Amino acid sequence: MVIQLSDCEHEAADTRLMLHAAHAANCGHQTIVIKSPDTDVFILELYSKISLPETSLFLYTGSSEHSRILLLDVISSSIPPELSSSFRLRLYSSLFGKGKAEALKLAQSNEHFLQAFSELGSTEEADHKAVTTLDKFTCSLFGDSKAQTVNDARYNLFTQGKFGEYCLPPNKDALALHIDRCNYVSFIWRRCLNQEIGDPDFRNHGWEVDESGKVSVKWLSGLPAMDNILKSSSCKCKTGCKTIRCGCKKEDLECTELCFCCDCQNQKYSNADENDDDFYQEDFEIDDIDIE
Repeated sequence: MVIQLSDCEHEAADTRLMLHAAHAANCGHQTIVIKSPDTDVFILELYSKISLPETSLFLYTGSSEHSRILLLDVISSSIPPELSSSFRLRLYSSLFGKGKAEALKLAQSNEHFLQAFSELGSTEEADHKAVTTLDKFTCSLFGDSKAQTVNDARYNLFTQGKFGEYCLPPNKDALALHIDRCNYVSFIWRRCLNQEIGDPDFRNHGWEVDESGKVSVKWLSGLPAMDNILKSSSCKCKTGCKTIRCGCKKEDLECTELCFCCDCQNQKYSNADENDDDFYQEDFEIDDIDIE
């Protein structure tokens, strides 16, 4: 098996697991167990089940006394087709402070949202209509269901006194790059059972590479605001922004990513660890699935 698949284009282990599972099924194995605690593997296995209807797929997940074995046949049969295909919102829900459960609930409430998610990854470039719908979805996710674009939602929410970045959706430029990254990963996920993926250059889809070869997320295509606004709306404090000596604190504003301050204490999430799972609302995990 390894020899036949040695020249496959899969770089990520999660999609390659699906390719090996499909190969095992083609070789006549009727029961396949994949062991992983990763939610992405669970979602990919659900997607792969559609193409492997005669194979019993299991997921061995968890750790020690919390481990469990999930029968994907049972789970996939209980999920409506339109919702199953919309699991691409798993990728989309990494917006600041917005978890998967909240995004899933909102998507289920609107068939247009579900359709937009189901189209992610169908082509190398995200469909324009789907992007427009996801723009509206993001507005609703941040509490402004009437806004047509995230820029409008940001203005509306700002005038309501919601100044912190955790209260506002990304601007249109940042959202476009975020959707581009989601579409890129979905493009690869859709081809997890193919030996050759034909994945496009990631540098054209929301990432960038510096001179040292380090890959990083491309957050914006341009400046976050005009130069005169950047100069008047940021601080460079070195003492934690605890007193009114901080320009933002003096104006009763929270510091943002536009600031150049150190050890800032003037942000809602200033004491949170971004590497901590509780920092984001990661509340839709494998262990939350209750199988009778």
